[in-house]
Formats: sequence, C-alpha cells, structure tokens
Amino acid sequence: MDTIAALSSGALPAGIAVIRLSGPDAFQVAQLISDLGVHTGWAEDRKARLASIFDPLTREKLDRGLVLAFKAPHSFTGEDVVELHLHGSRAIVDQLLASLSKLDNVRLAEPGEYTRRAFVNGKMDIVATEALGDLIQAETQSQRRLAFTTADGQLVSMYRNWRDKVLRSRAMIEADIDFADEEDVPGSVADAIYAEVPALLKALQDQIKNAEVAERVREGFRIVIFGPPNAGKSTLLNALAGREAAIVTDIPGTTRDMIEVQLELNGYLVRVVDTAGIRETDETVEKLGVDRALGAASEADLVLNLSSDSVWSQLTEANQLMVLTKADLRSEQINSEADVAISAKTGWGMDDLLALIGEKIGDAVAGLNERAAGNRRHVAKMQKAVVHLGDIVASRPLELNAESFRLAGQQLSELTGEIGNEEILGEIFSSFCIGK
Repeated sequence: MDTIAALSSGALPAGIAVIRLSGPDAFQVAQLISDLGVHTGWAEDRKARLASIFDPLTREKLDRGLVLAFKAPHSFTGEDVVELHLHGSRAIVDQLLASLSKLDNVRLAEPGEYTRRAFVNGKMDIVATEALGDLIQAETQSQRRLAFTTADGQLVSMYRNWRDKVLRSRAMIEADIDFADEEDVPGSVADAIYAEVPALLKALQDQIKNAEVAERVREGFRIVIFGPPNAGKSTLLNALAGREAAIVTDIPGTTRDMIEVQLELNGYLVRVVDTAGIRETDETVEKLGVDRALGAASEADLVLNLSSDSVWSQLTEANQLMVLTKADLRSEQINSEADVAISAKTGWGMDDLLALIGEKIGDAVAGLNERAAGNRRHVAKMQKAVVHLGDIVASRPLELNAESFRLAGQQLSELTGEIGNEEILGEIFSSFCIGK
C-alpha cells in the first residue's frame, strides 16, 4: 500500500494548512522532512510536536509547525497517519507536496482516497462513508442534521436487520427444499416465512417514501413563481434573493426562460424559480418559455401563483399559494381568495409570505424520521429488493421463492457494502474532495 499525501484543510491562503500523510511509511517520511529525529518515541506518545519542516529533496527549511502522529489502527484511515499543521501559504504547501510526490515511497492522494482507506480498513461502513460526503457538502442546518443522523449507525443497523431476515428466510426455504424428509426439519416452514414478508415489504416501502422527503432536504425544496406577465414575478424573485437576479420592466414577456436562485429558509435549502408569464402568444421564444413554466409548475414542491388583480392562472393539481401582488398600489384591500397579499417592492406582506412558505416546508418534512434513506443509491437498492420480495407468493414453487429471497438479499447486501462493487465504490469516493 502506498503512502499518500494531500492538503486536507480548506482553500489557500489560510491561517493554517493541514497536510496529511497516510500509509506504511508515514512516520519515516515525517522524520525525513522534519527535525523530529531528536525526539524519541514521538510517534507513540500521541502528542503534538513543534518542529521545523524541510523540503525532502533540497533540505531547504520551509516552515515551522506542529506534527501530530496517529499510530495504526487508531487513526481516521486505520493506517499510520501524520498531520502537519503549517502556515496556510500556497507557496509552502505547493513546494512541500511537489517534493513529497517525487519520493519513491510517496504519491499524492486521489479524491476520496483517505475515506476509501478508512472504509477498506473497517473504520466506517459504506453508509457512514456516504453520510460523511453529505456532511462535508451540507449547506444548511437541515442537511447537516440529516447527514449526521445517517452517519451514526442507526440506518445501516436497520438495513442489516432487513438483510439478515431475508438471508434467514432464504436459508429456511432451502432447508425445506433439501431436507423435507428429515425428522429435525419441522413440516413446512414456508408458510411461517411467507407470513413475515408483508411486514418487511411495508418497512422497505415506508423507507422509500421517507427517502423522497430526505431528498427534498438534501437537494432543496423547489418553489416556482408562476402567473401572467407583469404580475410581479421577477420583482418577488429579486426580493427573496436580496439582489437583482432577474430583469424587471413594465414590458410584458421580459422573462423568457427560467431563472433560479438558492435561499436558506428556516434552516432548509430552497430553490426559487422565476418563470415566463402565462399568456396566449404566437411568438416562438415566448411560447417555449410558457411551456417551460407550465412544466416547472407541474414538478414543483410549491407554486407561488401570483396575480395583481385577484384572477389567478389555473393550476388544479399543484401545491400552491395564491399570492396577491402590488398591494402598495391599492388604496384599499381587494377582497379575494388570496392566501396572502404582498408588495415585493416595498416589503409589505413579505414576512407573512415567508411564514406561509415555512409552514409548507414544515408540512413536507413532518414525516421525516431519524433514519431517513441516505441517497438515491439506497432507494434504488430498496426498490429492487421490493420487486423481488413482491414476487414471493405461496403458490409459487419453493425454488422460485428461494431465488427471489436470494436476489432481494443481494440488493440489501450491496446496500450495506457487504457485497462490494468497484464501479459503485469508485463513484462514491470520487465525489469527495482531495485530502478527504
């Protein structure tokens, strides 16, 4: 196994840069590039040491910083690990990493390689590994909580419990096939096994539904601003974004395509989309914009259906809020079916609108439990397991039902990482940054 090196802290320049070495020669390399040779037992006592750091090729002194050693298996990767805490200078880091990469026993780490080694060495399971990636990329508090909960082991424990039930069921069915004439195999166990399948199916299906909510938290709630031309859609987008994200004019049809901004609302990531005004038109580009607006509204988690005259565009099946706009231009409130009246220009009513959006988001995540499915890979594996378990019926031959249990168990084993797949593992770890 190679010894790898990489910058494991944030972008440079910075107050501190952390360079991490991991592998069988990590301690040897650390002594080569520092003056730690004067300290006996420096790698075993798990103390931070102040040391001078040298270029391993030219012996030029580069910096002075802290050196921390983590002896295997008590490290993040499960290997010997050394961390160099240096000044966050791009010049220092670039020269040191360039020189380290020229040593025969050291190379630069690939994206996600430290985490992959932790997985290979049994320091974390594949579900916790994926959750770590989500945690690093978390932009909102809800994403952080979801990733942290997934990483704590509850989710993989549930997955393994399902897998063990499926493997046990398969073993019992195969015992019924192979040893039906033996005295120590009671009658037929198949009926008892089949009786357990509906509950397992429901657990998997409930978790798949829960994953849909978790994906909204992870990917962001999609809110589409919808309505006729000059209803104030772009003005509202700019007010929510706090900047001039869209062009605002009195000319109908200014917005031809969709404009999206990201916000954080009540700790949740929200993606707000401004769309073209809905009206009959023969103009080719504008018509394309109207079609896209209708498509976006049909796929949105929430539609803000805007009107400046209390006549709203018809969306029968959408989850929507009726928003009466341009309240600052009215001498008195118009009686209407609006959920809220606002003036995006002056800010009047905006707090009420944000509160209603927050309620809608709260309703959407109300069913999210502590063990939400990690990501789309998890959902795909569970969906395939559901298909195989759904094929199991008492009227089928035992051999076919045993095969369905085998296929379902394979999906759940791949879900927990018990059965490896290099292509899947490569995709998971490649999404990590270099140094993690």
